Amino acid sequence: MVSEIIPGKDDDIYAYTAYRNARGKILGEWCGRKLSQYPTRFGVFASASNEAVPGLLEAGRKVVTEIDAVGIIEPEFKQDPRTGELVLMEVN
Repeated sequence: MVSEIIPGKDDDIYAYTAYRNARGKILGEWCGRKLSQYPTRFGVFASASNEAVPGLLEAGRKVVTEIDAVGIIEPEFKQDPRTGELVLMEVN
């Protein structure tokens, strides 16, 4: 896998977490902002806040639907300070 390193701070990272059933219906969802991670710059959530930027909910739903995920799934995005767009980083 090859991906671009998006500039910015750790707290420019957002997660969309959802539960999607086998019929394709999203039954629960949450959006959050990474406040800190360990190790710094390329780690896992150490603390998070229940908040989102415009477009996060829609972007997360699109990823979950497009890959036809079932169960708990969490796409993570980083907001690119150069463009303001949400860039998909990974899917857990």
